[in-house]
Amino acid sequence: MDFVLPIRSFSNGYVRLANVLSGSERRELARSIAWHVTEVLRAYGSITCVTRDPEVEEWAGLSGFSVVPDPGSGLNDACAIGVAGVGPRWAVVHADLPYLSRDDVEAVLGAIGGDNVVLAPTYDGGTSVVSGLGRFNFSYGVGSFHRHLAHAGRDVAIVVRKGLALDLDTSADLTRWQRVR
Repeated sequence: MDFVLPIRSFSNGYVRLANVLSGSERRELARSIAWHVTEVLRAYGSITCVTRDPEVEEWAGLSGFSVVPDPGSGLNDACAIGVAGVGPRWAVVHADLPYLSRDDVEAVLGAIGGDNVVLAPTYDGGTSVVSGLGRFNFSYGVGSFHRHLAHAGRDVAIVVRKGLALDLDTSADLTRWQRVR
């Protein structure tokens, strides 16, 4: 499997947590969760990071991951360029999934069949994983899961799991994660 991880930046990540975490705390959080996600994925295939950030590019290279330059025109374009540079079957997985486990990845892989699209929703209506073949019309932002579902067509598998459902976007997400870990 070819995994694509769009990572904008470690130092400028988690801006919506600026009211509860300092810049250095947000940077360390972004690095540690990205590391966690890649360590889980590593056993199942190759990893390509899409980024414009020199720090993320260096981290990815030292970790043995491929790097594709982010065109800088938003998450949708970053994902599209990432999947264009990998094998026929790909999975875009976001680097903000603190609960991601091997069982979650195996559930995604187990849902793949033929030329279907696999989607994993987040608690807030977003999309943590999209897997498909060839091109896909990415449509991230608030409520992205339903837009991705519409773009997927009729042959779609939906994987709902805790490790795929909680992405760190808000201070409430951070509190939920800190309370459980």
